Amino acid sequence: MQSSYLSKPSQLTTDDKYNNLLQWLHTNTTNTSINNIEFRNHDNEYRAIHTSTTIPANSNILSIPFSHIITFQLAQESTLGQAIKQSNIKITNSHTWIACYLLQEMNNINSHWYHYIHILPKT
Repeated sequence: MQSSYLSKPSQLTTDDKYNNLLQWLHTNTTNTSINNIEFRNHDNEYRAIHTSTTIPANSNILSIPFSHIITFQLAQESTLGQAIKQSNIKITNSHTWIACYLLQEMNNINSHWYHYIHILPKT
């Protein structure tokens, strides 16, 4: 485990954050597959995943298990999601549910999603 793995995001470089995300994926799953790709930041607002080699047709270059995907259903079942449902606030957009969930999780260093959340753009 890297020494920066549990450091505060503000103390990490962008590369450290990406490396922590990849380590989190590989440490917490048995069926994550990430082959021949690299993360790149082109400026503060634009980032991308690039291939580091030629990819043959029909090759799998990225496989993320369902346990590592934030879904609308996960957001609705969360503590905040349940509170929203009980308040009778009507949210009709799945993106709004996910945004609420991310807000709930973003400052929780023990969150399952910590390393994913901290690679997201700040704006």
